[in-house]
Amino acid sequence: HEYQVADVGGDFVLRTNWLAKNFRIIRVAITEVQKREKWLDVLATRNAVFVQDFDVFKDAVVVSERSGGLMRIRVKSWDGRRDTLIAADEPTYVMEPEWTPDFRSRTLRYCYSSLTRPNSVYDYDMASGSRRLLKTESVAGHFDMANYRTEYLHAGSRDGTKIPVSLVYRKDTLRDGSAPLYQY
Repeated sequence: HEYQVADVGGDFVLRTNWLAKNFRIIRVAITEVQKREKWLDVLATRNAVFVQDFDVFKDAVVVSERSGGLMRIRVKSWDGRRDTLIAADEPTYVMEPEWTPDFRSRTLRYCYSSLTRPNSVYDYDMASGSRRLLKTESVAGHFDMANYRTEYLHAGSRDGTKIPVSLVYRKDTLRDGSAPLYQY
């Protein structure tokens, strides 16, 4: 049994793989934690989603999850009114929450980057769902992300497994098979 624990008031919140191959998030009174029948799903296990990590706040739980090869950030309020995936600007990206030391904070800070966007830091208001760009790393030279496009595809393998493929190319690149390709 693998698990992570955080406390929120008189309750424990656990990321657990008990009856959940891809993990789930549960909440239980601290005095009842040994009684698994008392565990309440905050975020149930899902076959196509791996629960990577979580952080608790006074009003919400923030969950890092992986689905289809991409990392996502889910913000779920304790009262059940909000269950939101933070939107990504590109089809292929990396998104990770930063540690927030203030349990009462209504703001989540996270890092975001893609094949066309340098590492950027955002503040996300968990109550309103709005976000604010704080900074973007500069890129030397004459880089302009508007000159590039990204795609997120899946290639089939011999055994039928879908393999995620991230593409990046200049938007003026001919898409007729004549352009060179660097595959990594």
